Amino acid sequence: MRYIYFGISFGLTMAAGLYLGYQGGLWLDARFSTEPIFTLLGLLLGVVVAFRGLIDKINIFEKADKNKEEE
Repeated sequence: MRYIYFGISFGLTMAAGLYLGYQGGLWLDARFSTEPIFTLLGLLLGVVVAFRGLIDKINIFEKADKNKEEE
């Protein structure tokens, strides 16, 4: 069950990060007339944030597994 939660959580985090990065990049590009630059940077930032969240979730699961083994 934890792995299902993990997969859904990562998928939603990735989708939200990409969407928000893309929309923010589009808005900045429209505001400053720098067509693809901020959109690409926003997408890259979304991917980085999503993978950072993935690493944090993995660390939480590893700590929980270690605590479970020690008991």
